[in-house]
Formats: sequence, C-alpha cells, structure tokens
Amino acid sequence: MSPDRLHRQLRMRRPPVSPVALTIGIVICCGCAVGMLMNYLTCTLYGFERDTIGFLRVGAAQLVLPASLTLACLLRVEYRAFALVRHDPRTQLTANLRHIMLISLSTAVCGVALFALIVSIRVGLPRANDIPLLLITTVLTSMMNMSLALLNMLLVICGLPWAYGTAILIAFFVLARWMLLPLGGNIQRYVCFFWYPLSFDWNIILVQQLLPFIGYCIVMILTIVTVFGHRDRLET
Repeated sequence: MSPDRLHRQLRMRRPPVSPVALTIGIVICCGCAVGMLMNYLTCTLYGFERDTIGFLRVGAAQLVLPASLTLACLLRVEYRAFALVRHDPRTQLTANLRHIMLISLSTAVCGVALFALIVSIRVGLPRANDIPLLLITTVLTSMMNMSLALLNMLLVICGLPWAYGTAILIAFFVLARWMLLPLGGNIQRYVCFFWYPLSFDWNIILVQQLLPFIGYCIVMILTIVTVFGHRDRLET
C-alpha cells in the first residue's frame, strides 16, 4: 500500500453526510434566518435595549440555537476504527471542541447581526450606547451555543447518537418558554442561566455569568475527556 493511500485511510474523517441530513441542516439554518426575519419584521419593536432583552429570552434559543447545534452535528469529526489504533483518539476531541467554539461564535455573530439589521431598518440605526448591548448579546448568545453544544457532546460520549441529542436539546429549548411559564418564579432564569439577560453591566455579567461559564466549560471538558478515556472506542 502506498504511503499516500495509507495516510488517507489513517487521517481523521467526518462521517459521510447523507443528502437527507444535509438537506435537513440547510432547511433548519435557512428556516432560522427566515423565522427571525418574519418574527422581527412583523412584531412590535421598542428599541434596542428592550428588544435585545426579548431576543435573549426567546429569540436566541428559538432562532440561533437550532442552527448552531445542527451545524455542530453535521460538521463533527470522528475517527474510523482503524485510525483509532494508529492515532491518539484525543485529537478527535480537540477537533470537535475547536469546531464547537467556532460554530458557536459564528452563529451567534450572524444571528445578532441579522437581529440588529432588522431592528435598524424598523427602529433606526443603533446609537453609540446601543453598541455595548449588541456586544453583550453576542457574548451571551455564544455562551448559550457553547454550553449546550458541550452538553450534547457529553451525551454523545456517553453513547447517545449525536443527532438524537441535537434534536432533544433543540426541541426542549424551543419549547422552554411555554414549558417553564406555568412554573413561575426564576425557573427560566436558572435553566437559561448563561444567557438570561440579568443586566447589561459588564461587571455583573463577568461575575454572575462569564466566570461561572468558564468554570462550567472546564468541568464539562474534563468530564468529556475522562468519560472518553474510559469508554471502549473500538466497540463499534
């Protein structure tokens, strides 16, 4: 066997994406964009501050999260069984974590940019004091995407198919507003802890959300690495 052919067999490969799965991914991403356009072009808008709060409470989970988790599912990296013998399997985790970070940030930026564009068209261009609101919204939306993508990755390492975990998380958080509303209290705030709009003060966000998010990511990554190291990766 030639060295080039051996290298092609040993390198990391994504599982082949079926046309049906690819079509579903494109439909979900386009549907999120169209849903955001239809929602914010037809609803009553009050200005960047009030509408940003509404976006973080409802719009981000319903219109940005599905696209983020779907792309993470479709673009995941997996070793083939033969390559696991020749390579350190932990590089698979590194690649997937890198993809999760990039996808979480890029979908958050695109979602907030589209939201800001629609509000600018209907209400007016953002003022100078509106720019920090959009930056905070981007950070919180990225934290939403990444925190749930890490949870999904842990479920996958534990044996749940990636597509199933993606569908469960999307369905739960799309319906979370109606599921949690009858419970009252601060249930929604705690369930959506990392992206719930507590304040637009950077100091409050740093202490109450960003630092706990960093700790959450560290714990989740260590848990993922530990579980991955103890499971039988050649079973399938």
